[in-house]
Amino acid sequence: MKYTEKFKVRISDLDYKKEVSLNSIMKYFLETAFKHEDFLIESRQGEKVENYAWVIYKWIVSFDETAGLGVNLKVNTWLSKVDRFLLDRSFELINEKGKRIAKAKSVWNMVNTESRSLMRIPKEMELAEQVVDMDFFPKDRKLSDIDDGLESSREEREVLTYDVDANNHMNNLSYLQKILDSIPFDLLKDNRIRSAEIIYKRELLPKEKFTVKTTSKPNAGMEIFSQIVNANEDTEYARAVVKLG
Repeated sequence: MKYTEKFKVRISDLDYKKEVSLNSIMKYFLETAFKHEDFLIESRQGEKVENYAWVIYKWIVSFDETAGLGVNLKVNTWLSKVDRFLLDRSFELINEKGKRIAKAKSVWNMVNTESRSLMRIPKEMELAEQVVDMDFFPKDRKLSDIDDGLESSREEREVLTYDVDANNHMNNLSYLQKILDSIPFDLLKDNRIRSAEIIYKRELLPKEKFTVKTTSKPNAGMEIFSQIVNANEDTEYARAVVKLG
């Protein structure tokens, strides 16, 4: 079953190009996902599941067009896959003319809020019954081979107060924003973000310090590879690839 929420692009949703920003679009997606989750909880029959939270493991998003101030948008979301430990949730962003301007998939883990460990998705949540067999990214690229490029920048950062979410770690959108901040502004100014993929490997806690490494690979065009690591580079928190064009 698909679930829909409507949004209108506000001035606070715009970026330096006066277009709806990647961060705003991702917030639309997340708000729709959380409201869908509330809807499923309210409609569910049987035993309730306690002491859990959903944590994002991966985002994939791509763009066909953009939108400006005052444009009415619609987000559709649905569960595209459910197994024992992972849930895939897909999205599409539709403009007021009915044209899809963005599509995305997120992969979620269920975490026990007391032990902070991964937990099996309970059958009593009845999520498998909600799956829609429609996936925009059925063959995800593995982001495992980005270390052999040419490092182009390195920035030291810290988890700030406004980065921390209700789960007391750095919000998933803050990881992506730190990576975008590491890309030269002139490169972003002269191009648009065509797609972004990010895998979250470990949580970052309040005031924790980290390094954002940006890497370019020969013949990779406008693909920019990034990693978030600790100071000693022996712990990786996230890795991503952003495609410009």
